[in-house]
Amino acid sequence: GLELFPGIMPKVLAGVERVASNISILDSLQRSNVFAGMHHLPLQELSNAVDNRVFMPGDLIMEEGLEGTSMFIMVAGSAEILMKSKGEMNSSSPGFVVAKLTPGAVVGELAMLGVTQVRQASVRATQVCFFGEVTRESALTILDRYPVERDLFAQIISQHLEMSVPARITQLPLLQTLERKLRDRIALYCERMVYFPEQFILREGERDEKMHVINIGHAVLSKMQCTIKTIGPGLTIGSENMLGITKTAIASVFVLTMCHSLGVSRESFEMAVSQFPASQSVAHLLKRQRLAYDTLRQTIQQITARKRTWNRYQKILLNTNISDEEVLKNALQEWHAAVDRQQRLKRRQAFEDAQRHEMLQDYVEKRNEGRRRAKERDRLKNLIQRNLQER
Repeated sequence: GLELFPGIMPKVLAGVERVASNISILDSLQRSNVFAGMHHLPLQELSNAVDNRVFMPGDLIMEEGLEGTSMFIMVAGSAEILMKSKGEMNSSSPGFVVAKLTPGAVVGELAMLGVTQVRQASVRATQVCFFGEVTRESALTILDRYPVERDLFAQIISQHLEMSVPARITQLPLLQTLERKLRDRIALYCERMVYFPEQFILREGERDEKMHVINIGHAVLSKMQCTIKTIGPGLTIGSENMLGITKTAIASVFVLTMCHSLGVSRESFEMAVSQFPASQSVAHLLKRQRLAYDTLRQTIQQITARKRTWNRYQKILLNTNISDEEVLKNALQEWHAAVDRQQRLKRRQAFEDAQRHEMLQDYVEKRNEGRRRAKERDRLKNLIQRNLQER
């Protein structure tokens, strides 16, 4: 762009501003399908948040396939939209012209909202162009102050991503053992939700009976303020809640970037299963997820214990008022406490396993005893009947 040549930029801007004097960024936003339903005040703030951009003929304002997090409002000049054919996707060719842009046009709004992660088309200047650029960070900061408009954008995002929902649900590795018709019905019943940065999808310990599937965006899985891992598109959390294995969230899920999340509740899952009975595949899924849940729970506990121990150790190191001997002593005490907690946990789990085994054995013995008594009753009954017949 022209900002690379600060010496001539004022002269070009002066000429562009004469042409653009009758073009209002606010009017352009109000004409856009995406922003048409917004109130005047947030739109005014959005129009004031623009950064001026000038492009010379032949410059690419946006390039197809590259990541983008901003939108552009054309104030003056002309440009063309180009798209590549399937055979040109890996080539350096910008593609073929599909449309022209004139002053007042808005492009890139879906990438700014996070609906798409990469540009879906290229935009190339054909004359000297003056654009206003609005970044995602600026837009989300404004939307935080206007909950009504934020909810409006959430609906728009869900509408644009609706076509991606069936494929996301039906292709989940978790559900591949289920019949296709059942997966299609689960996709039909699932909830569509949009979360913005710094919101929580889940909070640990709270009641929840949904499986959450990240369709677009990234979030952090955490436990007791310790980060476990980052989850992105196609990953799930809470399948054990959907299947009724547990009713509370095992960890918190904190949104990093705008997330489109799909929620499959226990109620909707059972409704879908009742319409397409598949007892064996569902039972297999339940058994597999019980084991996966136990493994996940143990992994989270281990990671949390290590990170909390390390955090305490770092706090000790930052305290310059204690000697090296005290640092070592405190570190060993913390490590000993962590090991002791793990041993107590293992003992408790072993005790619970022993109790379950004892209960199972007791059940088997009672069942066998019941069968033996029933068999003896049948024998006596048959014997009495034979004696009566012989008389």
